[in-house]
Amino acid sequence: MSTKLFWFSKIGTRDSFSRIAEAILPILKKRNFQLYTIVPPTLELSSENEKLFTNILRMGQNIDEGGLKLDEKEFMAPLKENLGSKMKYIVLQVLAHCQAQGIDTLLITMGVYEADWFMETIESIRKTETANYLLNNIKVVLYVPFDYIPSQEAIKDLLKADVVITTVPYLVDIFPFDDWVGHANDQRFKKLEDREGVVWTRERLIRLINSMKERFWKSEIKKIEEGDLIILNANLFGERKRIDITIKAFENALDHEHDKRLLLWLHGGYDESLEISDRVRKRLIISNKVLTSELNLIYNVAQIGINTSWGEGWSLTNCEHAITGAIQVVPDWLACKFHFGENRGLLIKVDETESVNEAQAKVIIGVPNQLSANLKLLEAIVSREWDPEPTIKYINQYTWESAAEKLIRVLKEI
Repeated sequence: MSTKLFWFSKIGTRDSFSRIAEAILPILKKRNFQLYTIVPPTLELSSENEKLFTNILRMGQNIDEGGLKLDEKEFMAPLKENLGSKMKYIVLQVLAHCQAQGIDTLLITMGVYEADWFMETIESIRKTETANYLLNNIKVVLYVPFDYIPSQEAIKDLLKADVVITTVPYLVDIFPFDDWVGHANDQRFKKLEDREGVVWTRERLIRLINSMKERFWKSEIKKIEEGDLIILNANLFGERKRIDITIKAFENALDHEHDKRLLLWLHGGYDESLEISDRVRKRLIISNKVLTSELNLIYNVAQIGINTSWGEGWSLTNCEHAITGAIQVVPDWLACKFHFGENRGLLIKVDETESVNEAQAKVIIGVPNQLSANLKLLEAIVSREWDPEPTIKYINQYTWESAAEKLIRVLKEI
């Protein structure tokens, strides 16, 4: 017997949500789930992704299927008070499709702010006489990574979902969430080996990365040397990622004598309004859009990973990087703490502070302490005793199969 599930999240993009979808959905399909989704009108999915779904909606297309015909003016009039009407119409479009196709589970995987907005939209539809029938027999499931600690007030709308799943266990201890499902190691990220299982030499890695400079990375340095020590921040640039703390920690490291040339690799860019000294700029490497195989090469080349964001819901890039044997310097906070505590990495102390999120709700964030970031990065640079195997073993225990099985079990218990 098949189960029909509508996956409301990103797919076919570069962010973590898309990568989670592309890992979990094939397993759900093998377990006899019929999958549906919605994508922007201009997004072209790969043929591999398209094959996952029984049907793919395009955002904003007319709702006219299965006897359901929704007139935008008629249905949007009662819903226009608080939120963008176009996005509300998209939610109506999804619900109408679920009713027409007999889909009984709507799984929303997105950030906290977007999930909160989605539930506010659902509640406005629930209170609208001309549209509330669209929620009949549909279970709403949220799968949400938290990159901050919310207040009880901030999650009140989220808790109106039938099920709320998060990504780390201690949030389930703090809040009345139903369960947690963590991310797992993507098997495409690993130590590079030849066909005989022999790990690539440093010389071979450097030769390949240098040959691809024009392909996906740029720097003022002419080439990377075999003896260089590369520090990688693989986060996509954004306010939450606090790349400026990484840059300052790296500059502090340059004030000390080292037996290797230090290089800083920022995969995802940085705020170009930041003032960066010449000595940092001359050691800076930038990359952005790359193939999975190229990202794995970057992971293999960089011996140290650093993350100085003020909150991670997944800690995806650090886990991917750690699989290659690189030591990770990460905040002592949320998903980073969960994965790299107990000596699996070097933890940066954070300053817990109150902030206001996109929904204007007060939340607690953990801003990495600059002095602690400086010290922990220096510790990683001078460390010669690091044994990566316990960390690799720990991360490899989380497989996408086990994550998907747990998700399936939660869905069946609704």
